Amino acid sequence: MNLIRTPALILRTIPFQETSVIVRLFTKEQGKVAVIAKGGRRLKSPFRGYLESLNYVDVIYYTKQTREIQLLSTIESIEFFFRNQPEIEQIAYASAIVECIDKSIRDQHKDETIFQLTVDSLRFISGNPALSREAFFAFLFKLTDALGYKMNLDECSICGKPLTRAGYDMKSGSLICQECRKYSSDVIPLDPEMMNFLKAVESVGLSDQLLRLANEKFADEIMNVLMSYLSFHLDYPLNLKSLDMIRTKR
Repeated sequence: MNLIRTPALILRTIPFQETSVIVRLFTKEQGKVAVIAKGGRRLKSPFRGYLESLNYVDVIYYTKQTREIQLLSTIESIEFFFRNQPEIEQIAYASAIVECIDKSIRDQHKDETIFQLTVDSLRFISGNPALSREAFFAFLFKLTDALGYKMNLDECSICGKPLTRAGYDMKSGSLICQECRKYSSDVIPLDPEMMNFLKAVESVGLSDQLLRLANEKFADEIMNVLMSYLSFHLDYPLNLKSLDMIRTKR
């Protein structure tokens, strides 16, 4: 049995028996791991107050290769992103990020780039509530790249010509030019402003000024394209229940 210490994000928790909790972690050192916090639901448990989704923590746990669920030893806070009455959209998009990680990353797959992307995205949403949706868009775009499914914003996937006015082809999971769109029946046209936003995210990443390039008029389109693109390349639908909070609000 080995002892591992690592920074981690809490993805979700599941009550177990009368007093314990199973915690899904996304760790920097070991990727996605499940641990059990024995007695974690007791009033005097040392784990109380830490076992909440979206918390950024430092954990020590015992691991054994023959076990699917490891044993949590200690936990300390690194950063509480949403301590002070966050807005609904902040929680919805932040929760969608950790749900996306939980559904798209396989267990025990270490990826420090994706881990840091997730931490940075949650921290940005915490400090910029008005840009929560745009930060989620940027996260999805960067995640597809980190997973090896980089979206080609420069050339048509069919003819190879430069993309001036592009469309997202649902059948091939790629961007195609206006000429090639004639031969596909299931294409989402992409506004030039939307393409500029994606190219800016590709080159710069998360920033206040950059994310303000996202225009309200193409918000639904960009959500549809990014979710469809990632689902296509994962080869299964990525249904994020966390986004229901936004749909209900609207």
